[in-house]
Amino acid sequence: MRANLVSERRERDRERAMTVRQRGILLGALCLAFVLRQFYGTLIAVVAPDISRELAITPEQIGKLAGIHLAVFAAMQLPVGMLLDRFGSRVIMPVLLSCAALGAAVFGLASSMEGLALGYALVGLGLSGTLMGSLVVISRNFPLRHLASYSSVLLGAGGIGTLLSSAPFTAAAQAFGWRNTLFGVAALTVGISIFVFLAIPRRDPNPDRDHAPQTLAQIAVGFREVWRNPNLPPILAMSLFSFSVLSVMRAVWAGPYLHDVYGVHDASLGNALLVMSFGIIIGTLAYGPLDRLFKSRKKVVTAGALLSATTLGAMALLDHPGIAVVTLLLGLLGAVGPYDVVLLTHARAIFPAHLAGRGLTTVNVTAVLGAAVLQTVTGLLIAHFPGMTGMSLADSYRVMFAFLSVAVLIGVYAYSHSQDVAPQTSLETQKGR
Repeated sequence: MRANLVSERRERDRERAMTVRQRGILLGALCLAFVLRQFYGTLIAVVAPDISRELAITPEQIGKLAGIHLAVFAAMQLPVGMLLDRFGSRVIMPVLLSCAALGAAVFGLASSMEGLALGYALVGLGLSGTLMGSLVVISRNFPLRHLASYSSVLLGAGGIGTLLSSAPFTAAAQAFGWRNTLFGVAALTVGISIFVFLAIPRRDPNPDRDHAPQTLAQIAVGFREVWRNPNLPPILAMSLFSFSVLSVMRAVWAGPYLHDVYGVHDASLGNALLVMSFGIIIGTLAYGPLDRLFKSRKKVVTAGALLSATTLGAMALLDHPGIAVVTLLLGLLGAVGPYDVVLLTHARAIFPAHLAGRGLTTVNVTAVLGAAVLQTVTGLLIAHFPGMTGMSLADSYRVMFAFLSVAVLIGVYAYSHSQDVAPQTSLETQKGR
């Protein structure tokens, strides 16, 4: 009962601490930061032709650049969680975004592979706290019952970054040169970092009053409390196959599949991928209010995962369907696949406020590792399965879709053992009832 009363008081504190206008400005600043994350994350594919031509960078080296960026991003997740819990998002997010701006400038000045690698590594470092820092801010400043909705707006805004890194950046690069355009983006990143600093409240309107500020050493030890949480393993298992499966399909295999099996290329390929991209944006925004509608986070995540597995299963079972059907299925996968929006809010709800940063980054690093593992395994399937079995390349893709579908179902089974948390509460509140 006492925990319930405390939670209700904190919820009222959140409501009163900020006006609607202040909350809108804060959410806008966080969305801009996340737009940058998605923009920079997909930038390498856009500048690849320019750096290949100008600096004689090979496709293998471009792959290494992407790998370095992702490795630094993943390695920073747990340290960022510690820093967020110790110093708060208002300090850490602007500092990291400034590192991303520096990395963009270094990348734009680079005349060798080493310079490009250093620049893109700094960008990876600078983006490492954008999502988790934003979710910590939202969870501490916005009403809990709307947590998934605000998170879906944040993640949906990331789709704008993906779109900006394609045709708009290409047009700007043609007009001003890719280096000058990148310098402009670096300057814009500095501006957004300042905006984020000014928008985030100086004082947490709802601090965890039961815990005094900890030293970094205490925070590092505090990871044991995160990892011992009995509700964490099922969520980690689902996290392995949520973002990662959708990421592998959109960022890696959707394009090659359409090209290798259907001979689609250039504008037609871009249009098909655009359908999937818009599906992801629409799905991300649509998932936001569903936990409140169904009064459950677990049910929404489970339904989204099962629909994703079913869509992948259909792609595995259908024998060379028409291009229109495939495009529709990819769009459907994009729409039902972003259930990690609700999964992240479920993850946030199982931790008390003083463990929010460490808890969320633990879940996020699992998702990143899941993407890396699935990229490797699916790559091996496509590269070696036809030669080992005599199977056609088209059928090898179908085997890969089946593998991804089964992986999601395994995640669903593990996640079924998790404890649900109502949208308007945290697990602490539920225990107090």
